[in-house]
Amino acid sequence: MKVYEYLVSEIYFKVLSESDELAGESKFRLNSAPPNSGGVMLKLKCRGGGALPQGAELIAILHQNYGEGYRILFVDREQNIVHQIEASRDLKRFETSVPENQRHAFENNIGEVAFRTAILSYGGVVVHSAGVDCEGSGILFCGPSGMGKSTQAGLWKQHKNARILNADRTALRVIDGSVYVFGTPWSGSSKENLNSKAALKGIFFLQQAKENSLSLLKPSEAVKFMLPRCFLPFGCEELMDLALDNIEQILGKVPSFLLRCLPDYEAVEMVSNCLGVQDPV
Repeated sequence: MKVYEYLVSEIYFKVLSESDELAGESKFRLNSAPPNSGGVMLKLKCRGGGALPQGAELIAILHQNYGEGYRILFVDREQNIVHQIEASRDLKRFETSVPENQRHAFENNIGEVAFRTAILSYGGVVVHSAGVDCEGSGILFCGPSGMGKSTQAGLWKQHKNARILNADRTALRVIDGSVYVFGTPWSGSSKENLNSKAALKGIFFLQQAKENSLSLLKPSEAVKFMLPRCFLPFGCEELMDLALDNIEQILGKVPSFLLRCLPDYEAVEMVSNCLGVQDPV
């Protein structure tokens, strides 16, 4: 089998594939494994048939207890199980079958779903959000599609020279008691991402409004905004408990705000002043 290695959110992924996995460059691919890497293994076996369905054709991804580990099911609009991934109990080993002509499996839906699950054992969760790094300060903008996440990230890039870690899906992890926001390879239609991280200073849940305002949320208030934005392991109580514990830790360590805003510079300054983010020199 051919070996491909990735580093995502400082988690090492070793992909074993019976066919060529990648054609082209990747920000997240390694030339060699880091020392004492440990990490996660994803085994991709070949099978006949057409390419896997894209995420837009699926209505659910469900997790189940299965034997000595878990099974992740891809369910289509007709309630058919169109694909599945098997995972070990410690979430360090994943295995599935892909069509011979399926390339980029790790940076497509197969790898994304495996990563969303594996990160749960690393004190993390994947969030539908846009994350920026401004002089080492990480800022997260959360909201449903069309709420302005990527717009706010773009304004920070324009006015504060911030780096956009990811404009659609970021990963959050608690590491040594601190919370970090990471870019991931999966960035939706924006295709804007970095293999980098920043210490998370604030989480901002967006609402469109006619004027800008900012309200601090208690963790107990923030959780109702956070949960719909997270990619959660529905169908498995054990994994859901793990995800909820990670989210509780994150919200307990990082301040959260309700940001009612316009797509303008004033909103950027409001957040910047709130967090005490320094302008770039």
